Amino acid sequence: FIGYICKIYKQQGKKFCSSHSINYLELEEAVLCSIQEEARKILTPKDISEIDKIQIENTLKIRYQQRIEQLQSEMDKIENYKRKTYDNLLEEIITKQEYVNYVNDYDKKIKDLQEQLQQVSEKISMQNEVDERYNEWIHAFKNYINIKHLTRGMVLELIDRIEVHEDGVIDIYYRFSNPFEK
Repeated sequence: FIGYICKIYKQQGKKFCSSHSINYLELEEAVLCSIQEEARKILTPKDISEIDKIQIENTLKIRYQQRIEQLQSEMDKIENYKRKTYDNLLEEIITKQEYVNYVNDYDKKIKDLQEQLQQVSEKISMQNEVDERYNEWIHAFKNYINIKHLTRGMVLELIDRIEVHEDGVIDIYYRFSNPFEK
């Protein structure tokens, strides 16, 4: 028998796991097929629609950037109003109480705009993170679309861990995943 036995059973005995194993060739074939399947997902019609999602999300990024510019412009305008209000106070066009009321209102508006600016910036950051994970996934698997033989290097690059259950079901956990697949 050339294969693998349960690590937990081997190290800790019957109390923690049952004795089960898998043939080396069966495991190799399952891993190879899984890698090929994951690699083929890159250029499937589903991924083309996901690329469309990316284009939509790039449009969202542009909108987010435009919103940031708009919020920044509004903040600048309010800061300018504050300066003019001070000038009005110095010229005794308004009273000190009116000045305080205006400045408080302006400060509230600026605070609201800063919160909105922070929210938009967080959305951009989240989108950048999704884009980065998608690019990592594509880069990791694009070279393995037509592989015929499994190598140790492939396994180390792509696979985080492999679990073989008592019933023979194999779960393969990759280091990278398509962030649009949930």
